[in-house]
Amino acid sequence: MALYEPTASGAYGAAKTRSLFGSIVERYTVWQRTRATSRALRALSPAQLSDIGLEPGEIDALADTLARGHQS
Repeated sequence: MALYEPTASGAYGAAKTRSLFGSIVERYTVWQRTRATSRALRALSPAQLSDIGLEPGEIDALADTLARGHQS
């Protein structure tokens, strides 16, 4: 009689937990990048935004796109 029998479900459960944690960390990282990018773009004047081809209403969508583009 074995005192401890490792099972596939136990290993899978641990991997699933790591995957969930990784997903949470990834989402938090994207959120932080989005905020930082948005904050930097909002610091620009309307003329500066126009020079780079942006309207103030496009900042949030662009910040989100840029933050997600940095994912590996």
